Order: sequence, then structure tokens, then C-alpha cells
Amino acid sequence: MISLNPYLTLTVQSLGHEAQHLIIVDEVLSDPQALIAEAGEAAFRTPAPGSRYPGLNAPLPQAYKTLVATELLPRLLPHFGVTPQPLPLFGFFGVATQAPDAMDVRQAAPHIDAFSLNSFASVHYLFEGDLGGTAFFRHRASGHELITPSRSYSFERAKRLELDGFEGSGEAARSQFFEPIAAIEPRFNRLIFYRAGQIHYGQVQASSPRRLTANLFFGIR
Repeated sequence: MISLNPYLTLTVQSLGHEAQHLIIVDEVLSDPQALIAEAGEAAFRTPAPGSRYPGLNAPLPQAYKTLVATELLPRLLPHFGVTPQPLPLFGFFGVATQAPDAMDVRQAAPHIDAFSLNSFASVHYLFEGDLGGTAFFRHRASGHELITPSRSYSFERAKRLELDGFEGSGEAARSQFFEPIAAIEPRFNRLIFYRAGQIHYGQVQASSPRRLTANLFFGIR
């Protein structure tokens, strides 16, 4: 049975100069192996066209989505100044199968998931060992860390101009165009929650079927 751990811990962290909150939830599920077992039965497929996820995806169980939406989300939203409310959500299991040196520059570049201030994302690490956490960035040219509706057009245009024709590696592009502001280490049964407009990148260390995550997106239509 998938249920919240009554002894989970919340840590609120401020990111960069803009001091947007990120929440780290440790020991989030009472029995994370129950969710991993669901992943073991899921049908993993190549992501839909347009996705730059470096691996395979599978549907998340409805019980997990409902649990996070109804029991965890109301505890997290107030830290962002948002009244607890139902938000549309979707998500997937992700397994990294593409090595960093095999990614194209756009796959390896930091990105956002959405730019609405009432849109959020979570990543739940379901693996042991250092297979890569999540890093957050400041866009060097604009100085932005959180992309909002008023910043979205100029950010996407600048990023496109920077990456079009860039001949270096993804790592070189990250270094040249983005400045790291935080890196969250992966820990088994740890979930991180942040605004979907926060510039970030999944730090995949190597192609590994063990790097299993549960990814949710809230308020993104």
C-alpha cells in the first residue's frame, strides 16, 4: 500500500539571489518498495515526440498521484504563499537510459517545465547511490533563475539563440550560458518540490536502469 510516512521531514531551502523556495521531503513514503514494485510492473516506453527526457517513461499509479495531491501538496503550497487547492496534475516514472555524453545540447541544457507561478514540479528519487540529483541554475545573460510569464518569451528566445549552432558539449553549454545556484543530492525516498519555472537540470551521471524517479507536474495545463 502506498502511504505517506508519518515521520517524514520537510526542509525548506532558498535558491539563489531570487530566494525562491525549494522543499526537500525525506522519507516521504512509509513503504517506497510498494511504489518501486508498481514501476516493475509498468510498461516503459520512449517518451512522446517533443520530450527531451533522456530515457524511458511509464504511467504513475493513480494511488500515488492522489496521495501526493491530497495529502502532501496541502502541506507544501503554503511555503510558496499559495493557498492549498486542487491543481491539475500529470506525471510519469522515469528511468535514465541515455548517457550524458550521448545527449544533444538541448537535452543537456537546463530547462523549465512551465512558467506559471502556480505551476509546480516534484521529483521523487527511488534509487540508491549517487546516480545524479537535480541542479538549479541562473541564466547568465538575463540573470533570471525563475522564469515567469513576463520573462518567458525573452528567456526562450535567448536560449534558442545561444544553443542553435553551438558546437560544444552539453556540459560546455551549461557552463557557458548558465551559472549553478544549487544542487540537490539524491537520497532514496527523497522528494523535492519546486516552482515549475525554476531553471533546472537532472544530473544524470550515467545510463542506468537503476535511476528510477517518480515525476509529477502540478497546475500545468
